[in-house]
Amino acid sequence: MYYFVSKIFGNKKAGLVSAFLIAILWESVYFEGEINYPVWVITLTTILLYTSLRYLQTKTAKFITFSGFLLGIIALFRPNGLLLLPMYIGVVFYILGRENIKKFFIHSILFTASVFITISPVLIRNYIVSKEFFLISCFGGINTYIGNNSKSTGDSPTVPDIIHLCGIDNWDCFNYRLLVKGLGIKQEGRNYSFKEASQFFYKKAFEYWKQEPISAIKLTIRKFLLFWSPAIVSDGKVIYHDRGSSFLRLLPGFPLLVGLSLFSLTLFIKQRDNLTKEFKTLILFTLAWSFVYSFSVIPFFVSERYRIPIIPQLCIIGGLGAVLFLNDTENRNQSNKFKQIILCLLCFTFVYMIPVKYKPDTARWFYHKAIVSYKSQNEKDAIYYANKAISKNPEYSEVYAFLGIISLNRNELKEGENYCLKALETNPNYAMANNNLGYIMELQGKFDLAEKYYNKACELSPVYTLAWINLGRIYLYYQNQLDMAKGCFVKATELEPNSWVGWFHLGNVYIRMDEYSSAEISLTKSLSLNPNNALIFNNLGFLYIQKTQYEKAIGYLKMALENEPQFTDAMFNLGNAFKEMNKLEEAEYWYKKVLEIDPKYTDAADKLHEINKNKNI
Repeated sequence: MYYFVSKIFGNKKAGLVSAFLIAILWESVYFEGEINYPVWVITLTTILLYTSLRYLQTKTAKFITFSGFLLGIIALFRPNGLLLLPMYIGVVFYILGRENIKKFFIHSILFTASVFITISPVLIRNYIVSKEFFLISCFGGINTYIGNNSKSTGDSPTVPDIIHLCGIDNWDCFNYRLLVKGLGIKQEGRNYSFKEASQFFYKKAFEYWKQEPISAIKLTIRKFLLFWSPAIVSDGKVIYHDRGSSFLRLLPGFPLLVGLSLFSLTLFIKQRDNLTKEFKTLILFTLAWSFVYSFSVIPFFVSERYRIPIIPQLCIIGGLGAVLFLNDTENRNQSNKFKQIILCLLCFTFVYMIPVKYKPDTARWFYHKAIVSYKSQNEKDAIYYANKAISKNPEYSEVYAFLGIISLNRNELKEGENYCLKALETNPNYAMANNNLGYIMELQGKFDLAEKYYNKACELSPVYTLAWINLGRIYLYYQNQLDMAKGCFVKATELEPNSWVGWFHLGNVYIRMDEYSSAEISLTKSLSLNPNNALIFNNLGFLYIQKTQYEKAIGYLKMALENEPQFTDAMFNLGNAFKEMNKLEEAEYWYKKVLEIDPKYTDAADKLHEINKNKNI
């Protein structure tokens, strides 16, 4: 920052101030420690500003080409950055078009081509995966709907009524595929493509504007004010409390830059006759960049990290204005200095009095701390923070479900049941709570109730793979409803083709249905996804016993014991395989081995008794 400002504006003092500003901002420090894009965008945008402003100074092809490549990289982090492309073409026309149309076209083509060359690998990859063209991301539709619906506040990534709309409890970039699938099933009973899902959400957003134009305009104004306000808007994390709970609360942030930039602009306007045309052009471009980018965010929803790309611009404007103020006040009387200071205070007052309200979600912050504590195996703190979250929001169903999971893992089934029921009391359409309650009922031997809650979870969320697997297990292992179980496991494997569990249980269904070829296919698929799983080896061994392929069965059963030496079921099946081959000594050895480990394994005792009886005969 120091080098670029000093080089472009020929002012080392301004370079120092701009560098100081970007270094002391809490956002710079905070996002440096995050596995997220803002820290990269700060750096890339700073370099992009340098190449862009150098282009305005030199009008050379290399700087506009470099600018295109950098904008393309930024767009890979923030796809809305592509909305800056028309602005750049307009700037090139302003600089060159009136004097040299040919050069304008060449530079415009170079810039546009460099942008699209940069993003083309992603475009190609998207088409290979989805057979649809997406420039960078397929989230445009859902993000537009999030920021344009009757329940939107413009500051939250929440999809209203998502369980009935898409069949999932919540969404993020990692489960968006399931959101698209669930959306199609819920809306039309078929799978949607990514483009269809995006179009669906765009249509919903446009319907909102058509049906409630006044509300939509008010919401847009709120988002614009939020973007420029002192509010620290959360996104995935409640950043406001993250900052407030550390030394970062002592560092200034975005409002400092906005106030200082606003003051700087008043100085530039006041002293415009003393400023060079080049200086004015550079400042206008930097200002335009900031506003165009801010307007590219407004159609969606606002959060603190979405403001990061304009931090370098505001640092430059603020640094130049601060130096102009200092140089100007050196040659003025005390009265003028006082007026300038009052003007500066008014600018900051204006920023801090932007009429928009935002309240950070303290309950969610405590809930996130509870999750982190639990992942760090600090159960005591996890429970403490979860209860703090409930004290802030007694209707927080996710926290009750979280406490239910903790109780379940501690084998406190009654307590876990109560927490799950509390979660459903606050949110009856919570699919995960229904599934977890079903599992608790299963552990208590209440299989009819387990079936009821698993069914409810599947009904609410037809893309909830675990719920389908759990429901299938009830049908298969406790109710002997083989066709129903098969349907559940087929559904699970369709939803998650790379999950070994669904294929494993589907293989077991086929064994029970005497469909050995299908069982072999399913269990082999399961083994390919989890190649060291003793359960799969054992069941394949059992399958091959049924198919009278005893040598093959023995091979799989021995592999099961290699992975789990105390696996009594594998030992028992191994004894059965040898018995079927009339190798009674080997069979006897394995049955005795089972009983050494588990004296209550009655099937092994019966087989051993049978062998001994035959010996006596």
